[in-house]
Amino acid sequence: MFNDMLTDLVKSWSALQESERRYRNVFDDASEGIFQSTIEGVFLNVNPALKHMLCLDEDAGATFSNLREQLYVNPEDRDRMISRLLQEEKVDNYEVQMRRADGHTFWVSINCHLVRGEEEQVLFIEGTVDDISQRRQAEESLLELKEYLHDIVDVMPSILIGAVT
Repeated sequence: MFNDMLTDLVKSWSALQESERRYRNVFDDASEGIFQSTIEGVFLNVNPALKHMLCLDEDAGATFSNLREQLYVNPEDRDRMISRLLQEEKVDNYEVQMRRADGHTFWVSINCHLVRGEEEQVLFIEGTVDDISQRRQAEESLLELKEYLHDIVDVMPSILIGAVT
């Protein structure tokens, strides 16, 4: 009986280690940023992709000890996200500007959800971050081109009327 219990324990321990290894590989190898943070605004865990995105060489919690003030270009964006999280439990495609450790700003899309404990207390926020700066730049360029072409079309009737007379 004791040997059976010991065998089961060893199998469970091995399965747990394998599960941890697979999770760690997904976390470490993901191309999008993955994070866990407190609701108060301190990083608990960030993956290598998010460290790269934020230009971090060291512990993210040491660099960004107040996400609201240090990471968000507009701190009220974090307030709105937290408010939505508390109401809806998750937030999808929340686009905001963030500030890298080197001070440069960039656009991101955040997908996150609350992780709760057994008594429904909020333990932390878990989510992903995608750098959408290139997409936002392309959208801005298209809008400028559209406005430029609209201005040309607006002027064309007066040019055509002048040419006819």
